[in-house]
Amino acid sequence: MKLDPVQLLKDMIAIPSVNPMRVGTTEPVERDMANYLEQVLRRAQIDCERQTISDGRENVIGVVHANQRDNGKKGLMFNSHMDTVPVANMTIDPFDPVVKDQLLFGRGSCDAKGSIASMLSAVVDYAESSHREVPVVFAAMADEEFSFSGSWKLIEREWPVTACVVGEPTRLARVIAHKGVARWRILVKGVSAHGGSHSANSFRNVEGPESHERFDRPIQSAHLGPGGQCSHR
Repeated sequence: MKLDPVQLLKDMIAIPSVNPMRVGTTEPVERDMANYLEQVLRRAQIDCERQTISDGRENVIGVVHANQRDNGKKGLMFNSHMDTVPVANMTIDPFDPVVKDQLLFGRGSCDAKGSIASMLSAVVDYAESSHREVPVVFAAMADEEFSFSGSWKLIEREWPVTACVVGEPTRLARVIAHKGVARWRILVKGVSAHGGSHSANSFRNVEGPESHERFDRPIQSAHLGPGGQCSHR
């Protein structure tokens, strides 16, 4: 069963899976995508399951088992996500895949249904191999664009892998890390002021558990420039 990744991608672009980007949604955002991926995996006779996150929102997991003598080796996971960002202000039909100048256009073509198409094709090829020394896991996540609930669900279990390839747009560059978020809950005393301002009231009159040198000068933003000295773009 040879899969055409371009046709896979066209099929998936035509399946809307827009994340509403808000808390408490009950919309079955990824259901149709999950149905499609499960059908492809089952046609390839790959063991698959769905991890329920909430009603209508599920991860799809496929496992290709090793067929060599049990050597205790763990394998590789291919991981990407089924949901997309919203389609507002797009100048093309977001769900009509169009090939132009050897590029495929449509919502999710890059982030991240293109990765899913490539990974799924590779996993199906591996499943048909006569020599599979290690297992390979295909993991299609729900709700990556907003709260990462699919990934949190995925790691509730252990999988027979020692490494993971995550499909995200990187201009085809290999990277070994991804930006993250660190959130702090602190209590400070001082004069209320906008964080973009570098007036004396903004930082110099703050009392916290300990001082920090950045309180004594304006914040520099890579995107907006010095705090309080340029417009938001």
